[in-house]
Order: sequence, then structure tokens, then C-alpha cells
Amino acid sequence: HTTSPNSEIPLFHEGYVEKRSNGISVPWKRKYCRVENSKFMYFKDKGGRMGGILDFTRVKAVVKKDATSFTFSIIFRGLTMTNEFSFRAKERRDFTAWTEAINSQLERNKGNNWKTLLPAVNFFWKFPLITAKEIKEKAETGDIMLFTGDKIACKFQRMLTGSRFDHVAMFLKFADGKLVFVDATSNDGVALCRWEGFMKSDCHQYYSKIVYRHLSLVRTFKNMSLLEGFLKKVVGKKYSLSPWRLFKTRSSRDSVFNLSDNKGYFCSELIAAIYKLLGLFPHDISSGHYLPGSFSLENNTKLLNGGRLGEEMLID
Repeated sequence: HTTSPNSEIPLFHEGYVEKRSNGISVPWKRKYCRVENSKFMYFKDKGGRMGGILDFTRVKAVVKKDATSFTFSIIFRGLTMTNEFSFRAKERRDFTAWTEAINSQLERNKGNNWKTLLPAVNFFWKFPLITAKEIKEKAETGDIMLFTGDKIACKFQRMLTGSRFDHVAMFLKFADGKLVFVDATSNDGVALCRWEGFMKSDCHQYYSKIVYRHLSLVRTFKNMSLLEGFLKKVVGKKYSLSPWRLFKTRSSRDSVFNLSDNKGYFCSELIAAIYKLLGLFPHDISSGHYLPGSFSLENNTKLLNGGRLGEEMLID
């Protein structure tokens, strides 16, 4: 681990410990953990998918220690709930390193206004967090949002597709800094929506979860011009979901560019068509074959030409 320049208190520590969830007779499971930048993160294995993240800048937490068994618990309290995560080190030296590193991060954030910063969603430790204000500042054209809706139809769709998400949208960042997103819905068809207006209207409250993913991509004048031309053609078109499209796997290269007047789009079909236009999806696979879950981390859809979608960040 590393320490601060003026102290022997560690600011960083990583390695394997055992973790146990709440419950009766729950076994200890080996996890790879890391403490840094006011966060405690745990993973299934080193280099594997993150299982949880506790952000001490946003969550009030305390550490409970038992030096005899080398166990320590991170307890974080919200307005209506308390959660406890228990960990066990192999030896005393490792136990001391973990507890000192965590306590040093808690000490750095003890003056925060927890009631203001507390995330408003359930299971928020499963994802890194990002605020609406941070999205306004950081989002770029091509970044996506994935939605988990509360309606019965949304739940039914997730059951059929085996995904955690039932809707997808894509951000557009204009030269003047204005941020909008494009999507296709049954109410409005293909439309643009201002980010600030969406958050102020409380429309986001119809979703139990909204996740943000940043697209790493060299945004050239050519591909942005192609995108602008495509959007001029499709904004205003109807929403369309045909089951047969989901089973159509092949398409021609020109299908993205040659649009019929009666062409309609399902949400993921629209974003997939844009990603094909940007050279991120293969042109010989139908846009309608992609589902909202195709853009999730668990699906791990590979992008072409050096494109990469980042981690899923829960919008608070």
C-alpha cells in the first residue's frame, strides 16, 4: 500500500480478503478488494468485474473491528436503511493495513453533508455513482443511458430478453455545450430530449435505475457529419417494435443510409443503427437484432475500430 507524504497512515491498499454478506449461515467468499480515492471496491477476482463500490464521499460509514478474528465490517447508514459488509483478513498485519486505509478515507470525508449526498436508489453500492450535474459536464456524443422501467410491460420485456434493462438512449453534445439525448419511445417516436429538461420534469422517476456508459471514440468531423445527416432523416419517425426484426440477423451495408418514409425504430435498433454509422457495429448484422441489453456491461458486445464502452455508472 501507499501512504501520504506527511503520515504513515495508508491512503491506498489492495489485495484478497474474504467477504460475507448478511444472512444466516452465509459462507465466506474470497474477493479482491481495493481502497483508494475515498472508495472501497470489491471484485470477484483481480481484473474481474466489480461486485460493489462504497463511495465515502457520498455515504456515511463506520468501521467495526475484531482484531481477534481479523474481521472488519463497513457499516453505512442511510435515511431509512443500514447495511453492513463483513470482511476477514488472513493475518494481523493485513487486517491492520485494511482498517487503517479505510479509516484514513473516512477521516478525509467526515465533514460531508450526508443527507444531501446520500444516493436515492436501492443497491447503489453495485455501481459507481454519477450525478446529473456531472453528466452535463462530462457526457459526449455517443455515450449511452440504459434504463430499468417500473411498468409491467418493462418487467415483461426484461423477463423475455433476460436483461436488466428495457430501454436505451444516446447522448448528443452540441458545440455550444447543450446536452440532449436521442431515443425512440412509444409516446414520441424518435425524438431529441434536453438533459436538463428531462431531469427537471421528474420523468426519470418512472425508472428504478438509469445507468450511464461513456463511449471512448475518436470523434472525427466525418463521422459527426454522418451522424448529423442521419438524425435529420430519422427524428420524427415512428416507434416500431416487430418481433420478426429480432430474428433478422443479416442486413445490407446500405440499409442504414437508405431509409423508407414509413421506417420506424425500436430504441435499441435506433442506437445500433447509429453505432453502425459510426463504424462501431458490423454492417452485415441487422440493427433490429440488438436489444437494450446488448449495450450493457454483462453482454460485453465488442465494438469495432477502437471503440469502447466504459463502466456502468448509476445516475443519482
